[in-house]
Amino acid sequence: GRQYTSYYSSYGGTEMLWDSNFAVSSTVDKTGTGSNGTRADNAVRYDSPSFSGVTGSVTYGFGENKKAGGNLGDATDNISFNVTYANGPVMATFAHQENTLEQLALGTAQATRKFNLIGGTYDLGAAKMNAAYQTTSSGTRDDKLYKVGVTVPMGAISYGIGYAKETSSAPGLADLSSNGLGLLAMYDMSKRTTLYVGYKSTKVESAPAAIIADKVTSFQAGVRHTF
Repeated sequence: GRQYTSYYSSYGGTEMLWDSNFAVSSTVDKTGTGSNGTRADNAVRYDSPSFSGVTGSVTYGFGENKKAGGNLGDATDNISFNVTYANGPVMATFAHQENTLEQLALGTAQATRKFNLIGGTYDLGAAKMNAAYQTTSSGTRDDKLYKVGVTVPMGAISYGIGYAKETSSAPGLADLSSNGLGLLAMYDMSKRTTLYVGYKSTKVESAPAAIIADKVTSFQAGVRHTF
């Protein structure tokens, strides 16, 4: 069925700000070749048991064979895997994913978008740190994403900060650079009700002709209640 890929389990596991909507990585990651995507359709997934803290996972998404309006291309498959070590305060992970893209025209080869990620977290008790580095290649552009974050629990109050930056380069094309900053604070009113307030600011560059920088700043506050 439709489910999270093994790659995204590593991506989300090293994400800033509790992998919330204030994590700017998912926005910054749209530079150049595009983001890895969180889920695969028509997919099967296997997660291994833990061997002294080491686990593995693999996901295969069976792509559709035909493009609407014609018979272009073979299946747009999605395959990913990860290897993760988690023991005590330390978590470290490596993940790889390949997405076969739709054939654009008869007689042209299908492109494959490849992702690699290495990252981890370290829980000091008084604070938890995360960091990850991702590379993306599409055969045209090469992207590099860096993301770091820190979250701090203080009784009923928790807060954190996260930063991400991505660069994209290609021979004969303009270099692109995007970045973002996120802040989040939460207050647990009870076991099921949480108040939150957050801020994020992102700048994402694209180059359809000349370089365009899309800058967005937002401030959000709300209440989350779980049933």
